[in-house]
Amino acid sequence: MATDENNIVLYPFVGTGTAAIAAKKLGRRYIGFDIDDNYVDIAKNKPS
Repeated sequence: MATDENNIVLYPFVGTGTAAIAAKKLGRRYIGFDIDDNYVDIAKNKPS
């Protein structure tokens, strides 16, 4: 898969947010969510 800058990338199983951080660094917008609130908290607090 490939995306262009400013595209929105969807992460339905965001986990600890590593892919979301990569998307941000590459100039993509992202939407991430996870069924496990613990993972969401980790992703929100992970340094980018």
